[in-house]
Amino acid sequence: MRRCGYLEPAEWMTCPMPPFGLGGGELYEGDVCPGYLGQLQSVNEGAEAYAARSDGVLTTGYPDITNPLWEAANVLTQAVNLKQRDDMPKPKGGRRDE
Repeated sequence: MRRCGYLEPAEWMTCPMPPFGLGGGELYEGDVCPGYLGQLQSVNEGAEAYAARSDGVLTTGYPDITNPLWEAANVLTQAVNLKQRDDMPKPKGGRRDE
């Protein structure tokens, strides 16, 4: 069942919806609309912390960083690393461990 974060639970759809494409052949199968999630302040702050970490200025930009924000930057870093690994072509004649 897909839920819209902007609607009250009583207004959620009762029938399941098929997953929709994110591009690159990937499907989003979450139960909350990604449009809503992308507007959450915590999600945006996590993305900003990830960008600061990627630029090597996380502790400069966030000298008193909270643990949830630190974890958000770590989770996003791991997700980006996995995506980049999956997008790499497999070596010819060799094997890349999955």
